[in-house]
Amino acid sequence: MSPALVFVVPAVVTAVLTVVTGLVYVRTRRTYLRWWTFVWGLAAVYYAAFMYYSMPGSQQADAFTNIGVVTAALGWTRVVGIWSGARLLVDRPIGRAL
Repeated sequence: MSPALVFVVPAVVTAVLTVVTGLVYVRTRRTYLRWWTFVWGLAAVYYAAFMYYSMPGSQQADAFTNIGVVTAALGWTRVVGIWSGARLLVDRPIGRAL
């Protein structure tokens, strides 16, 4: 069994969250929902890229050695998006205002 299969459930969940959040944004037009639609979509792309890069690996290979620079960058961008989205939820600016 490929280690990438562990990411199938999170990929499906983030795809559903992307669609649901996007539909709610279209209905309510709240800025933070638009941001979270982008973040969930980015997370779904991250999981898809991770699975794509780890599938060709051998059974014993560490999946994280096969993910590549693109997937690592998507992962970090996803984390920054989640952090920024949390700040938007509490009405704090994303910028560097002190």
